[in-house]
Amino acid sequence: MARRIIECRGLKKYFPVKGLFRTTNWIPAVDGVDLYVDKGESLGIAGESGCGKTTLARCVLRLVRVDAGQIYFDGDLIGPKRRELKTLRRRTAIVYQDPMSSLDPRMTIADIVGEPLVVQGLSGGVERDEKVLDMLVKAGLSSDHMFRYPHEFSGGQKQRIAIARALVADPYFVVLDEPTSALDVSVQAQILNLLNDLKTKLNLSYMYISHDLSVARHLCDRIAILYMGKIVELASTKTLFDKPLHPYTQTLFSAILEEDPAVTKKRIVLIGSPPSPINPPPCRFSGRCWRKGSICKEVEPALCEVENGHYVACHFVTEKAP
Repeated sequence: MARRIIECRGLKKYFPVKGLFRTTNWIPAVDGVDLYVDKGESLGIAGESGCGKTTLARCVLRLVRVDAGQIYFDGDLIGPKRRELKTLRRRTAIVYQDPMSSLDPRMTIADIVGEPLVVQGLSGGVERDEKVLDMLVKAGLSSDHMFRYPHEFSGGQKQRIAIARALVADPYFVVLDEPTSALDVSVQAQILNLLNDLKTKLNLSYMYISHDLSVARHLCDRIAILYMGKIVELASTKTLFDKPLHPYTQTLFSAILEEDPAVTKKRIVLIGSPPSPINPPPCRFSGRCWRKGSICKEVEPALCEVENGHYVACHFVTEKAP
C-alpha cells in the first residue's frame, strides 16, 4: 500500500456574509470534502472559477482556519496548535498563480529563494547561498541570476524562481495553484516539464489546482472535479478523460479545444444559472443539469464508487451526454 502523505476527512470552510452590525449568513466555500494524496502522486483539483479550489488547498496547508473536518499529514492529525503545525510547515510548500505578486521586488533572488531556509532555521550564510544556487540550477537558472531583482526577469523565469523558493527547504508535498495560467502557452509547456522532472528527481507529491483540464492531464495521476465546494467526480486521469460520468464533468470536457482544427465535437451549453451559494439545493448542479429528477431537490447525492477508483456524486450516472 502506498504511503499516504495528506488525507482530509469531512473538510469544511465557511465564509461569513456580513450585515450592518452582524453576520447574516454563511457561504460554504468547502463543504465536506474527503480526499488523499499518496507519496509520489499528483492529484489535480479542477473546476470553474469560484468553485473553491484555492480555498481547499489553503485549508489543506492550514493557511486558513478550518471550520470542521480533520487533516492528517504522514498519518498524524494536524490541529491548530503551533507545535502541530510546525511539522506541516517544514514539509509542505505552495507555488502561487502570479509569480510577480508573490516575489518581493526589494529583495534579490538569493534572498527570496533563501528566505525559507532562514525562517525555518535550516541554514544561513555561505551554506544558504550554496543551497540556493543548487536549487536555482535545478529550476533552470544559473548563478548569474542570484543577485538580480524580480523586475529583471520574464514571467517564465519568475515562476522558476517561485518554484525554487518552494522547494529549497526540501518539502515533499507541494501545492501548485495554477502556476502556468499567467504564462504564454510555449512557456507553460516548459514549466510543466520542469515540474514533472522535479517531481521525479526529488520524489515530490503534488496537489495541482487548475481550471484547464488539458494542463491537468499532462501532470496529474488523478483528478477531482469540484463544483460549489463539493467533489462531484474523482478518478484516475485516464479514466476521467475516457469516460466522464457526471454531467458537470461532461460539460467541462465538451469545452476543451481539439488539437486538430478539422475535428469538431458537440458543445454542451448549460441553461440556467448557478444557485445561490448561501443556500444551495441538495444537488448543487440540479438547476443546470439535463438529467435532474425530483430526487435532486430532496436528497444530496453522495460521492460513491461506481467502479474501481472512479467516484461520482450523481443520482443518475450515465455515460451519455445530451
